[in-house]
Amino acid sequence: TFPRPAHDKACLRKQMRGLAAKHRAETDLANIAHWISGHPGCRRIASFAALPGEPHLLPLLANFIDRDWYFPTVRGDELNFQRVVRETELQPGAFGILE
Repeated sequence: TFPRPAHDKACLRKQMRGLAAKHRAETDLANIAHWISGHPGCRRIASFAALPGEPHLLPLLANFIDRDWYFPTVRGDELNFQRVVRETELQPGAFGILE
């Protein structure tokens, strides 16, 4: 066998880290969806738009339309929560984070 160049190994590591992160994110989302399903009395949910490395929760809005979802908004030094019905309502705000 021929030795692989170091850049191939680095590329493979990067791909594997990406796959592992995707699997963790999918597992996190499934666990959160399961928890929400098991708590029908939980009608109002405060959530957030994910940064890299955090679970991407926005698909839950479409899966649980019977719940009221609230996302943070930053205006100056104030943090408030606004009701969001559809993911498309969110726009980049402070620090480029969807709000």
